[in-house]
Amino acid sequence: LVPAQKINSEILLIKTNVLLAQGKFDEAQKTIEELPPSFETDQLRINLFLEKEEKDKAILSYEIYRENEEQPDALFTSIAENVLLELDAKIDETSTLKNTHVFLLSRLKETPFDLYNQTNGIRKTFIQLPSNSIDNRIFYAEKTVLTSDELSQIYRLPLLDLKRDKNHLKRAELYQQTTNETDSFKKADLLNKFIQLVQLDKLLLFEAPLIEKELNKITAQPQFKKMAFAAAQVYILQNNLEKANEWYQILANDPADIHQKQRLLLTIGMQWLGAARPIETESLFQHFCQNKKDKDCDEYVIKTQNIIQQTETTSPLTAIDNKDKIGENLIRALFMLNDELAKNKMDIIRFIEQNYPREIYLPLALEESIFQ
Repeated sequence: LVPAQKINSEILLIKTNVLLAQGKFDEAQKTIEELPPSFETDQLRINLFLEKEEKDKAILSYEIYRENEEQPDALFTSIAENVLLELDAKIDETSTLKNTHVFLLSRLKETPFDLYNQTNGIRKTFIQLPSNSIDNRIFYAEKTVLTSDELSQIYRLPLLDLKRDKNHLKRAELYQQTTNETDSFKKADLLNKFIQLVQLDKLLLFEAPLIEKELNKITAQPQFKKMAFAAAQVYILQNNLEKANEWYQILANDPADIHQKQRLLLTIGMQWLGAARPIETESLFQHFCQNKKDKDCDEYVIKTQNIIQQTETTSPLTAIDNKDKIGENLIRALFMLNDELAKNKMDIIRFIEQNYPREIYLPLALEESIFQ
């Protein structure tokens, strides 16, 4: 979208890196030809030859590259020595990686870098390169901020002869089985197992957009009550109160203790999104937490106190002063605001401003308030 007359060499470098990461080699080659001679241009050309499986040309380009007396990128040189010349050159594992390094790294059998310490963009480039092992691509994909489509694409990579003894590979296998299943009951069962395995490694926040797409294919109904708790959590993380409430109601309508307790725990997340606090919340809390030894109960008290502190209002309106029913009161406030005969409209507006469901700026804090 940048006008042609404003595209400088710096923008072209960025564009070429992106094209290489996307596997658009012909387009990348055209942009490289437009770049002025530089170390960065040489690095891109070496990476291009590697991605096109033209190693001889990559080696020749590297020989020309290292003939220069100055070597401004020692990390690129040390990795290239290992990859292209098959020398045992020492690689500084504490360095900050750039995209030009990642293409070379993908040619090593094992990367010496812990990609946790690198940027999200570096991890994203790493997992997109087919020269990296499928095992590593799936492993790091789960720790990278991806769209649901991007993560789905990685999970769909062929597992072939890979041993499914690691949780990330088990998740990939379950995801493939879930998306291929057409029977709603079997799909719900597989998806529930997938969510449980996601929760096991505390990845629900990363996986929620992907899970939501599959949940949308299943109608919330009592037959699927064993996954209702997990489904509601996912929709809460996705800021979808309407869908979360559909699964919440399944638990609310089931008298079994396990489902009533799950319902109690969900009230925290539901209140985050502006839902009313059920009138029977206190009795449920007394039923499950009277001995006060339950870990869930201790956390529930802490989280509930935080919710109450954040939803307190100084509004003088007596008609909307029940702090346990913020969601209902917001609806009433909107009706009052549109009532021609209503007075104190500035107070109503102030109440709405103080209590409307805000964008979740700290999703990790929200995730911690939903018990896994």
